[in-house]
Amino acid sequence: MAFHTTRWTLIDAAKRGDASALDALLERYRAPVVGYLRRSGFGDADAEDLTQDVFVRLYQRVLPSAEAARGRFRSLLLTVTKNVALEHLRRAQAQKRGGQHAHVPLDDAVIPTLQEDSVFDREWLGHLLTRALTRLEQEHPNYHAALSGTLLDELSYAEVAERLGATVTDVRNHVHRGKQKLSGYLRAEVRLYAADPKEHEAEVALLNGLLGGS
Repeated sequence: MAFHTTRWTLIDAAKRGDASALDALLERYRAPVVGYLRRSGFGDADAEDLTQDVFVRLYQRVLPSAEAARGRFRSLLLTVTKNVALEHLRRAQAQKRGGQHAHVPLDDAVIPTLQEDSVFDREWLGHLLTRALTRLEQEHPNYHAALSGTLLDELSYAEVAERLGATVTDVRNHVHRGKQKLSGYLRAEVRLYAADPKEHEAEVALLNGLLGGS
């Protein structure tokens, strides 16, 4: 695995001042941030605005000193997301109490409430799965159709076979090969942000655990 050619490539480019790299980071990783903020109780508009703030902070304050060896990118992104969200909540609470710049502790009355890290992990997994499924649909539409029918629509092999005009054996083979391809695509997605083989395997193990695999 050539991690030295792929690890944090966009981050390194953004650190050099490549604005398109920041846009690419936002496009690639905005979905789990938005999803986490929505699950924490933020409305759609606030979640989108805060996500923009997260990536601006990444670019302006975090990326200039960020190093892959200092921690996983997923963890870094979650930390920045929490900080941005908490600062937003503190400002809102301060304004509610009549102080534009007062620093007040959050209390139980503050809504929204940030969710546990595991919620972000599941949003992250869902995002990677979406990307992997999109690639599967583009490159192997038959595998995608068989997997969608059995896993998403919860149809039997016979029902999927009827839908696709294929045999049950074909569907069974498509599902098996589709799962193999999907696993490979997920590993490839992880390789895009993992710093080294050790982190890559740790992230893959996390995904397998969230998926209920071994």
